[in-house]
Amino acid sequence: MEKNKINRLFIDLGANKGQSLYLYSKLFPDLNKNTDVITVEPTNDLQVLGQLKNNIKQLSKDYKSIDFINSAVGINSEPIYFYDGLGQASTTLRSKISLMGFHKLFYRKYKSLIKLFLGLIFPSINSPSIYFRKRLVNKINILDLIPKKSNNTIVDIKADIEGSEYELIDFLYLNRNKIKKINSLYIECHGLKAGFTHLNDIDILNKSRAISSNVYSWDGTNSDTSTIKKIFLSDLVKLRLRHIKRLIFNNKFKRLDYLLIDKLITRVPIINKKFHCRKVQAQQRLYISNQLSNNNKYDYRNTPERNLIKSQQSINLLDEKESKRCYNHLVHLVNNNIKGDVENIRDCSYRIALSNSNKLIISNQISAFQNEVYRFVIDPLIIFPEIIDLLLSKCFRNIFGINHQDLRLAGINLRYSSPSRSETHTTAFHRDYNSYYTVKLFIPLSETNYPFLEFLPDTELISTSQIHYTPRHIKESLLPKDLRESRRDNSSIDISNLRFIPSTCIHRERPSPESKITLIVTYLSHPDNGYHFFKAKRDVVSNKLIDKWTEDHLSFIDLI
Repeated sequence: MEKNKINRLFIDLGANKGQSLYLYSKLFPDLNKNTDVITVEPTNDLQVLGQLKNNIKQLSKDYKSIDFINSAVGINSEPIYFYDGLGQASTTLRSKISLMGFHKLFYRKYKSLIKLFLGLIFPSINSPSIYFRKRLVNKINILDLIPKKSNNTIVDIKADIEGSEYELIDFLYLNRNKIKKINSLYIECHGLKAGFTHLNDIDILNKSRAISSNVYSWDGTNSDTSTIKKIFLSDLVKLRLRHIKRLIFNNKFKRLDYLLIDKLITRVPIINKKFHCRKVQAQQRLYISNQLSNNNKYDYRNTPERNLIKSQQSINLLDEKESKRCYNHLVHLVNNNIKGDVENIRDCSYRIALSNSNKLIISNQISAFQNEVYRFVIDPLIIFPEIIDLLLSKCFRNIFGINHQDLRLAGINLRYSSPSRSETHTTAFHRDYNSYYTVKLFIPLSETNYPFLEFLPDTELISTSQIHYTPRHIKESLLPKDLRESRRDNSSIDISNLRFIPSTCIHRERPSPESKITLIVTYLSHPDNGYHFFKAKRDVVSNKLIDKWTEDHLSFIDLI
């Protein structure tokens, strides 16, 4: 279809000051003259309306037409209460107001009152803003704005309506056969900030995709069109974690026993050499795990991580043709690159551990450094996206897609270990603190006679919230005598029987006389400690999201 023959309609829901009119005009500059705009905003704040009307006036020459409706939008035409005077946070949802917290709400009320006072005294300097209040506003039915199926206009909808998008998308989904297919849907999901659960987020994402094949994130405050990207579940997980950190953990009173145990007793220098505790961190991570759970509520004894270990399941990479093919391809590819073969060189950057230094160095150097203990690839999924193919292959799906769906990929480490007897960094004894309980899988990608990991199974913790002994990367000779003599176990070198290891027990990367390449995969029911997301390219991952399980399993990846 020729550009000058295309008729477009842009429905701007939650216009605020008209920022989205500018942003949308940058997306399709050649089509603006063929674009009609309907912009909807319910506020009667004179500051906001003044800037909106000014922006409409400025852009009226660019678009075919712009119609402004001073109303809320919803699933019917009945008036609705609107909490006005909060600027971009104004909303129809009481739940969103409640989650702001008393101090934030008081600050906004105080700020709006000052603006109102100054606007009345100095109208020429500061146009009056309304004081925060609840008022009844008109509402327009969204179906009255969207053309019927017979209309040949291309329709794009942007919805930044402060939490009301959940009800609106659900309504459009139920009525999708009555309206024209939406070309593109641009939405800002407010998630926990508006009182909605992770399952609500999954639901709105699935229904949005049923309404439109092009579902994008939208941030009208940003004038850069590169920020408009297709939404995936990983984007909504990251948003939820930001809300949890800001709305739950920052405002939640910490129990006194958490402070005494976690912040005082185990931080005293004489005591913490023998005892350690991560009670606050463990409680927070367990809370996140339950927030991101599909349908269960966990305590430390039955977390998804512990359930996987107790099931004693293992991975057999030779059992399925698909998994075996992906594994062999990855072995060939990684060995050619990391060992310096020029056949398939990819641009790898490494963090490298030396036996004579406590700090990791960053380098692109292929050949080993003197005293090098190990190196690992920075952002391995960007350099080797084929890793994803292996970890989504059938033998992994059989375990995580059926009985352990609340566990996801939470970390990938691709490590090249040099021949060394050094006991330093991870080759000395320590515990992992990725979570309250950490599960890892060690996959050898080179021929080896020596296991990667050596661990003490009797030191397994139910949770890092327990007071426990934690070695700080110490040599074997410095372990307490009972631990030096305790039972030991190793990770497998047999790819037909790869076991999952609880790495919160005391362990080390076993010093070895041979070089080896190991893929270390962390599985958790929440992102890694500190919300460390590992990175992959958005377009590469999007091609691998073939169903709900794959998208959920990869939802802790930072898509760039």
